[in-house]
Amino acid sequence: MCTLGVAVGQVNENFSGVTSATGGSAGSYTTKSFTGVDGGTWVATDARTDQTIDGPAILLRNGTLTSPSISGGIGSLTLTTQRAFSGGSGNLTVTVNGDTVGTIAYDGTEMTSSINGINVTGDVVVVIDARNSASDRPVLDDLIWTAYSGSIKDEPTNHATSFTATESGSNAINLTWTDAVTGSQAPDGYVIYGNTDSGSLPTPVDETSPTSDTDLSDGSGIIFVAHGSESASFSGLSENTQYFFQIWSYTNSGSDIDFKTSPVGPTANATTEDAPDIVINEIHADPGTGTDANGDGGTSSTNDEFVEIVNTGTTELDISSWSIEDGVGNRHTFAASTTLQPGQAIVVFGGGTPDGEFGGSLVVTASSGGLGLNNSGDDVILKNNGGSTIASYTYGSEGGDNQSITRSPDLTGAFAKHETADTDDASSFSPGTKIDGSSFGDALTISGTEGWRMLSTPTSDNTYDDLLGDIWTQGIGTGADVTTGTANVQLYNTSTDNFAAATDLGATMTAGTGFITFVYSDDDFTNSGADAGFPKNLFLFGNENSGDVSPTLNTEGDAFTLVGNPYASTIDWDLLTRSDVTGTVYVYDNADSGYDTWNGTTGDLTDGLIATYQGFWVQNTSGSPTPSLTIQEADKSTGGTFRKDVNPSTIKLTTEMEELSANAHFSFTSTGELGKDNFDGLRLDPLDFKEFLSISTLVGDEQLSINNLPADLNEEVTIPMDVEAFTTAEEGWIPKGGEITLTWPELKNLPEHWEITLTDYKTGTTTNILTESSYTFIAEEAKGKVKPKTMFSVLSPVSAVKSKSTNETSRFGITIAPGTSVSIDDEIDAPTEFVLGQNYPNPFNPNTNINYSVGEAGPVNITVYNVMGQKVAELLNTTKNAGNYQITWNATGVASGIYYYRLTAPGQVLTRQMTLIK
Repeated sequence: MCTLGVAVGQVNENFSGVTSATGGSAGSYTTKSFTGVDGGTWVATDARTDQTIDGPAILLRNGTLTSPSISGGIGSLTLTTQRAFSGGSGNLTVTVNGDTVGTIAYDGTEMTSSINGINVTGDVVVVIDARNSASDRPVLDDLIWTAYSGSIKDEPTNHATSFTATESGSNAINLTWTDAVTGSQAPDGYVIYGNTDSGSLPTPVDETSPTSDTDLSDGSGIIFVAHGSESASFSGLSENTQYFFQIWSYTNSGSDIDFKTSPVGPTANATTEDAPDIVINEIHADPGTGTDANGDGGTSSTNDEFVEIVNTGTTELDISSWSIEDGVGNRHTFAASTTLQPGQAIVVFGGGTPDGEFGGSLVVTASSGGLGLNNSGDDVILKNNGGSTIASYTYGSEGGDNQSITRSPDLTGAFAKHETADTDDASSFSPGTKIDGSSFGDALTISGTEGWRMLSTPTSDNTYDDLLGDIWTQGIGTGADVTTGTANVQLYNTSTDNFAAATDLGATMTAGTGFITFVYSDDDFTNSGADAGFPKNLFLFGNENSGDVSPTLNTEGDAFTLVGNPYASTIDWDLLTRSDVTGTVYVYDNADSGYDTWNGTTGDLTDGLIATYQGFWVQNTSGSPTPSLTIQEADKSTGGTFRKDVNPSTIKLTTEMEELSANAHFSFTSTGELGKDNFDGLRLDPLDFKEFLSISTLVGDEQLSINNLPADLNEEVTIPMDVEAFTTAEEGWIPKGGEITLTWPELKNLPEHWEITLTDYKTGTTTNILTESSYTFIAEEAKGKVKPKTMFSVLSPVSAVKSKSTNETSRFGITIAPGTSVSIDDEIDAPTEFVLGQNYPNPFNPNTNINYSVGEAGPVNITVYNVMGQKVAELLNTTKNAGNYQITWNATGVASGIYYYRLTAPGQVLTRQMTLIK
């Protein structure tokens, strides 16, 4: 044991005190304080105390371990180390009273190392510094040092001379000087004070050794340097900041330290540069024979040379008048108004006529006529418009192997040969893109044909033009290719429930808000093959949106809002937080000319996953909602939890006609109702004016793409169904005739005793969909039936909702008979007469159920009237098979009073009374 403040022969710290350390749990990386065996307080930063070597030990993760001040000096130091977890090997820096005295090695094995000849007298503070160990986490144990007492020297005769501070980029200042002339007493070393305030540089005091602090991040610092070293630097400097320095000679150490204070020590100052976040990411000095890096159709050992530079910052970077130099001189000067968006690259080719997308990067050719990169090695230096070096890299013979050298991984890694770095296909270069050919920004690929797309932005502070600038835009006052024509970028106005033309493509896109754009085949309306056709790749360079996003929603009941995925990753609809918003999402699919829907259980939108850049519709619930929708980063499809019915029953119906197809879905869940519910999905007409096929089921007069029904059906139900085909004509959509095939590719988890049939009322054919695989019929053209639509008459959901006319009868019906588990001899009676049951509950508010029986197949109508005989609601108007049924009336919005409901069928009129009380 050693005693604080008393000279001792040896310090032996075994870290047994870490078991009682303060500063958080043993397994957390925090600043820990503990009492050593000497009774003094040790402090470890970014440390854990739950590790061992041969007993309790201290682990550092990019932190330091500082001893208390202990008298008696230090002659040598020994330490046992071992790296914890994964990582490599390295060295820990050891300082005594601020002076570096050596390093201690570590790796994945237990090892003991020593530093001898330290020989510092007086009070000493030892610091073990792991801040250069990158991601390694070394464990320290059994720290031993021997005491040392030497003779006391006189004050040094002279100061250092020619003390100079020189900025070196945005976060470094180099300090240099000429060692003091020795005179009668040479100094042992120098103490240098640094500060952002020239008036705050202190004068050192004899017999008081200041504590070393090489980090200037708090505005002040102190560094000790041994005599014989004529340079030093501090860490933690800020960009564009002036720093002041003063150097003093001293002899001895600890409580014996003796400073030369008369005359005062020399001073110096310098200002750091601004710090652009930019890297040289790829260098192609030796284009191989037969390779065409710049895409101009030719091969050239000079034109195909390139340097790729990437803005890794979070703001746009103006590099106008910056330059690229090599060991010979200037090779390229960037033109005026050259600006890099966050994450965007610029590629400087040696020459030629570069042709290609290059990941959306900027592409130029060397202003000097060539880059002149030497195959055997060269310097590549990026300088700002003031001539200061911003980034540089020196390569050797590795640059001359018929391939580029590139950072691996991109932007942050060390340089490697490209064919080695590209583990996918060993490509030789990737100008403007990452190693694997993907964009540095967020890329959107648009496939298919001309037509409308629903889009959103995954980045902040980008404009519509940033995204759409490479494709044709028209009809917009500011930023479009032409201001004439119908606007092909449209925003949804929740006040009018309709689309309105964008007015300025220079406006910033809003996170979480969707919009639509009509994508033409030709990007500049010249009909040239070079820029026409699909796919099209659009790129955004910027900062990905982060945090929660809550788009502004329409506030009316049943109203729609066009929102969008705000992230650069797929999100899961089932994980979104919503209130007074239905459980169904609508995503437009240009390829199928229709909407993909999902209600948490079934639909065409696979698992409810919404891609990056995708806009989508959400609908409010009925009544007077206070809707809200919150999209969180946890909603990305790689995480989150959503509770839903286990193994729900679902049916998927598919209809096909020539190249057209469409789907309708049934889900059977605990939230399902025979009437309309919040997990039904409406059938919406397409945005695009082209042929389409439609299949839908009906609830009242509303056509559904998803019909969510009760999982516990206990009576037979028949659901009307429409299958329609439309083609285009000058006046709008008109019915298309021809052969249509119905199939049911998905019948999941259906109860064994259910019976499900499809009835074609036109032909009288009934098909058991549990035993048959398809049904084919002929659709006839309906003369005079027109759905108004033109190319640019964009349908909002309000106008796109397909409703059934009250005088139209559905051609098809899907009958689901729950059945019972009975023996073959049991007799099940079907109703032989029409019956209209008394509603229940009665009185009611606002929902009531009505049971009725159909004696024979045929058209059935149920209508509600008030006491004046005026029609209030039509609950049913369809063809039903003989059977027992139930229908629900939701009287929201209807005044209290007595009402009559009437069942009408061929030869039958039945009426009952009910009471609504609110």
